[in-house]
Amino acid sequence: MKSAYALCIILIIITSIHASFAQKYIVRDIKTFGAKGDGRTNDHNAFQRAAAYFNNRGGNGKLIISKGTYIIGKQIFTGGKPGKPAYEGEDLLRFIKLKNFKITGTTMSILKYKDSLRFGSFSPATGMRYDPPNNLFQNSSYAAAVGNCIFFEECRNISVTNLSIDGNNKSMAVGGFFNTSGIQLPHYGIFIKNSNNVIIDNINVHHFGLDGICVSNIVSQQKDSISILNSSFQYNVRQGLSWIGGNYLVVNNCKF
Repeated sequence: MKSAYALCIILIIITSIHASFAQKYIVRDIKTFGAKGDGRTNDHNAFQRAAAYFNNRGGNGKLIISKGTYIIGKQIFTGGKPGKPAYEGEDLLRFIKLKNFKITGTTMSILKYKDSLRFGSFSPATGMRYDPPNNLFQNSSYAAAVGNCIFFEECRNISVTNLSIDGNNKSMAVGGFFNTSGIQLPHYGIFIKNSNNVIIDNINVHHFGLDGICVSNIVSQQKDSISILNSSFQYNVRQGLSWIGGNYLVVNNCKF
């Protein structure tokens, strides 16, 4: 009985320690994940490591993007691999089911996509630009997408502040049309999906291949409470803002 009682006490202590660690608010600078921010090094992998870290703990922390120019963009030519696009882009910061999480930069924190990323229709065999017979072309094996910069899905109590994000569409390798008129493939600055209590403040998102920011929530009785404040979403190819689902969106002092 005594040994069983002692074991029970040990298990309670271990559980309490684990719960305490899980609830601890963590602050990390992107440079602790290996980012350089020197305007030359591709820091995409470092940002993905940061996303994995906060995803694993469910949020409850802050990611600081300190002063610097961070070159980003990761795209793989698949060579016609079945079920894959011609060029597969990877999201930079992809967050799923986070709570109580902040991303914050400074007035000199810049994310910039590297030159020559493919966007549009390209041959899966050769990797060269492909011009389809009409603008309704939707063969996914010819697609070249860059991916999303910051993506939230099923997250709550989130904020993103004080960042400049350059999609660098002026230096893309642009392919042929894909999916209705123009090129309708993922290259969003910020994408918010089925998330609530989100604040976007003092953000400059520009020159993306698709939209600066997209809000795509399921319409429900719950208030989304998404606020986009004091921000600029200009010079993006399709739209500054796409609102394709949800409620209670507040936009104040912004440019599109």
